[in-house]
Amino acid sequence: MNIERWDTFEVAFNALRAYDNPFQDVEITGIFTHKETGRIITVNGFYDGDSTWRIRFMPNELGLWSYITKSSSRRIVNTKQASYLLYKV
Repeated sequence: MNIERWDTFEVAFNALRAYDNPFQDVEITGIFTHKETGRIITVNGFYDGDSTWRIRFMPNELGLWSYITKSSSRRIVNTKQASYLLYKV
């Protein structure tokens, strides 16, 4: 996936069940690592309604980034274990 510098990368996750207070009951985080420099950026996700959570990341360095997502709920589907994104100017 190619993303330009200062553009936004977004990944969405869906829950398998409803939560009483999804804003507080579930935490979701993306950990982005720049391959060449080893720089790590942690991004908190947010509840976007309709049983959907999102993580948005804006790369600030050229190169290959990998990401891992973590959730406090095991009932969030599509949790990414590892993926890669590349962006260019």
